[in-house]
Amino acid sequence: MNVPVLVFLVVTLLVGTGLTYLGGMAIEFEARLGIGMIVGAIVVTIASVLWAVPFGFDTTCVGLGVVTAALLSAPGWASAAPSLRTDLADVRRRIDLPWGSPESIRPLVVMTAVSWATTLRILQMAYHGDGAGGVVAGHLSSYADWNAHLAYLGSFAYGDNLPPSLPFAAGSRLTYHVGADVFSAEAAVLGVSATSALVVTSACLAMAFPLVFWFAGTRFTESRAVTAVAYFLFTMSGGLGFVYAFADIARSGPSVIGALPRSYSRLPERDIWVDNWVLSSMYAQRPGLIGLPVVLIVAAAIWSQRDRTALRPFVAAGLLAGGSVGFSVFGFGGAVLFGGWLARRTGRRLVAFLVPAFALGLPVLFLLRPESSNFRWQVGWMSRTLEVPWPWFWLLNMGLFVPLGLIALVRPRTLSTGFGAAIALPAWTIFVVMNLVVLHPWEWNNTHYLVVWALVLTFPIAAVLVAWWRSPRPLFRLVGGVAAVSLVLAGGLDMWRAIDGSEGRGGLTDADGLAAAHWARTATDPHSVFVVAPEITQPIVSFGARRVVTGFSGWVWDLGLGDWTDRIDESTTVLRGAEGTDEIIARRGVDYVVLGPSELAEPYLGNPAYWDVNGTLVYQSPSYLIYAVSSDGR
Repeated sequence: MNVPVLVFLVVTLLVGTGLTYLGGMAIEFEARLGIGMIVGAIVVTIASVLWAVPFGFDTTCVGLGVVTAALLSAPGWASAAPSLRTDLADVRRRIDLPWGSPESIRPLVVMTAVSWATTLRILQMAYHGDGAGGVVAGHLSSYADWNAHLAYLGSFAYGDNLPPSLPFAAGSRLTYHVGADVFSAEAAVLGVSATSALVVTSACLAMAFPLVFWFAGTRFTESRAVTAVAYFLFTMSGGLGFVYAFADIARSGPSVIGALPRSYSRLPERDIWVDNWVLSSMYAQRPGLIGLPVVLIVAAAIWSQRDRTALRPFVAAGLLAGGSVGFSVFGFGGAVLFGGWLARRTGRRLVAFLVPAFALGLPVLFLLRPESSNFRWQVGWMSRTLEVPWPWFWLLNMGLFVPLGLIALVRPRTLSTGFGAAIALPAWTIFVVMNLVVLHPWEWNNTHYLVVWALVLTFPIAAVLVAWWRSPRPLFRLVGGVAAVSLVLAGGLDMWRAIDGSEGRGGLTDADGLAAAHWARTATDPHSVFVVAPEITQPIVSFGARRVVTGFSGWVWDLGLGDWTDRIDESTTVLRGAEGTDEIIARRGVDYVVLGPSELAEPYLGNPAYWDVNGTLVYQSPSYLIYAVSSDGR
């Protein structure tokens, strides 16, 4: 990581931390740092994009965005100056307090240290060289999902993607919440590679999560123990897949722990599809890095101010919720749902929250709407497709989480603050609705909403487990301990698998592919359109920062594009030089055709002989031929 990027990230943290002082809430300094990283990323990115509209997305727009955001935060730091030394001394005091003190933050220090070590280890393995100039992915998220994020990042950092469009569906407007990738693109234009930009920005956002969780949890529950238990229930979530670990150990011996052969929180062949929330909704699905903390910040801010009359915290919460929609549509929805519900009886304060949230959020939400609606009724959600009984599906996928959630629902006094009862209706509404309808082409994407349900419901469930553990009855303590272990064992094993590297690596592209992508990025117009094979590891898509007629079908289909199958058929036609090629090239505005290993193989069967005659060869390497479709080589 170079000096400009380091300065950029530090200033982003300082911007967000300064802005927390303008929210009108008493917040511990360590919580301000966690919230500040999330708020700073949102504000700096929005400011940079606004400057990019007239000047283009480059170091100038990033610099102006940082300066603009810093000026916005300056009043916050001015108001903080008199108490800053006291705040820092108070942090030290609470660290020094013994574990048993209600004010001690030693549990937070341990929780944060473990989380940071895990985050840095997982992200350190995200990308590696293959020893011959190529790139290897260290785990599934950087092999699959992050290829799409590389395409989004590159389209802004190197592809002049303003006004924004879909880089792997040329000619289609943007329908994905790319804010976290634009944040990474800012780091990329400051001088690090696209892969490094993804890693360092993801690390900064992920490292804020335990601080934000502690801030929210201690306000929801007023209990350090409940908050800590809730944190580990969420971060190591999983279902009953751990029983297959016992089978693996019995078959191969204890040494299998050092190289776990499979995931245990996601086993599709065993009807287990609800993955560990952190691995799926934060590391793989990067919008969760901002969306989930925003839900916690907004809900905690409004919950803690429910008996106070000040409007400023509600306005600040509304601004944060509305500003986050371009970073996570699901986070925006969760923040508005829970924030609005918790503020529903506060009169003017509800208006103070909803007006800025909707004023900022709804226009962006409208712009990001999919081209076609994929709403459909599907009672039972994935249990219907898998043809397994609905109760058994949820027991398999989340273990005792749902039963414990229902116990928390009927025993609201377990959480003395009343938070469990307060959020019961909106939380369970999400669960019920997601088991009745599907909102996306791929039904699994209902998990984007269910993760918000699980995140908020984790707190009352943790309160039930802590109450059982503290019970004078040995049976309750035993049941509570067994239930807690069963909820974290599968996810904990998957976390361990991600840490020790036994998940395995997958090759993204070799040196030849990287060279072809570098040529595309540096030698062609940023608005050029390429025809490539719609494969998940196609290097022009992920590393070339150029628009393609269609990228990997799973990405295009899942964004609700009505013509995604046409795009695949048309790309295949062009690669083969079959009848209709000229019409497709003219209609799609194609500039270049790529014939590499993927394009030459089944089912695309690219035709070099056709393009040698009908195109102009502008790039050649041992594995790649790139043709311009016009004779002047444009």
